[in-house]
Amino acid sequence: RWDVTVICDEVYSSFVFDGREQTSIAEVPGLAERSVLVGSLSKNYAISGWRLGFLRADAGRTAAMRRVQELTTNGAPGPLQLAVGSAAGSADLGTASKEMSRRRDFALEIFTGMGMKISPPEGGCFLLADIGPLTGGRMDGRAFTFELLDATGVVVVPAAPSFADPARGSQYVRIAFNRRFQLLHEVERRVRGFRPSGQ
Repeated sequence: RWDVTVICDEVYSSFVFDGREQTSIAEVPGLAERSVLVGSLSKNYAISGWRLGFLRADAGRTAAMRRVQELTTNGAPGPLQLAVGSAAGSADLGTASKEMSRRRDFALEIFTGMGMKISPPEGGCFLLADIGPLTGGRMDGRAFTFELLDATGVVVVPAAPSFADPARGSQYVRIAFNRRFQLLHEVERRVRGFRPSGQ
């Protein structure tokens, strides 16, 4: 009806929890031929620093994107591409998803234990945490982020810039849980007993 191109970020498509399944935009009748699917090998295979991903689109859109790409990037190093190509065929993404789900559950335990309100995400690797119950609404996400960092060395990110209306996200922070359990246990140790100023 609208004759639009749909660009869909499916970077975290392998990290879906609690028995749910992710439906790709490319599986929706009538959208496959009008969609650009963005995927990541870096996230799925825990090699974030490698910056390897892919696009899936029809031939016309792919040709246009290649013209832009040729003028804006030099591409990923060949050895990295070969390594990922080799690993991709042997990786068990189901096991990786279960492991990420365990990390999510542990991070939820840590941060809800501090007093934050968090709805468990159904996928991905971030928590969106409401700090209002912890701070009594006396501190926004940015101030909280700096105070937590200064007091504990633990980094979270203000979530307001991710909201269409930043004021609606002023009491939220974003927390990444795609870290080794050893590091998550260290986070738990550091934030134990933390109370924001004015508490």
